Amino acid sequence: MALTDKQLKALKPRDKKYTVTDQHGLMIEVRPNGGKYWTYRFRLNAKRVDMALGVYPIVTLKDARERRDDARKLVDRDIDPRAARKAERETRRNIAANTFEALAREWYALKHTEWSDSHQQRTIRNLEHDLFPTIGR
Repeated sequence: MALTDKQLKALKPRDKKYTVTDQHGLMIEVRPNGGKYWTYRFRLNAKRVDMALGVYPIVTLKDARERRDDARKLVDRDIDPRAARKAERETRRNIAANTFEALAREWYALKHTEWSDSHQQRTIRNLEHDLFPTIGR
């Protein structure tokens, strides 16, 4: 039976954690401290796997179902959605690390010990004031 937002709000913590299922492997875990966590349970390579989808109410019922559907599409193609999500995060991290600002700060960290205090201050000030706002990202 599909959950409703009203049912989610009514879930109260107990002495031990418990889960309430929605549909197609989506469930919400209610912990003794009152936290409610979305989980998607699926089978991949004959093993049961749980994937965290977020915290309720930050991740709404609609959002959790969308995330589950996206993960189901990957599972249907025999792709582990946890690995796919990890690879996507790594790609975003690499893109962020290859910005002009990141490289300039790395260069500054390597070189600033060779410079006088006034030159250090002037260089970082010029980078932050003139270059980073324009071409930093």
